Amino acid sequence: MIQTDYSSLVAKVWNYAHVLRDQGISYGDYVEQITYLLFLKMDEERSGLLGEPSAVPAQWR
Repeated sequence: MIQTDYSSLVAKVWNYAHVLRDQGISYGDYVEQITYLLFLKMDEERSGLLGEPSAVPAQWR
């Protein structure tokens, strides 16, 4: 089951990479964008599931 969740996550990340690449975004740029999306998702989950404060200032959430 954990492997399936991992495989699903990897597939989503690669899908985002292909979409960005197909739009003409360079490798370095789309890696940066995907990293930022993962950071935001992890921050949201930490706040929502664990009740920890968000690392993102309120005016930019």
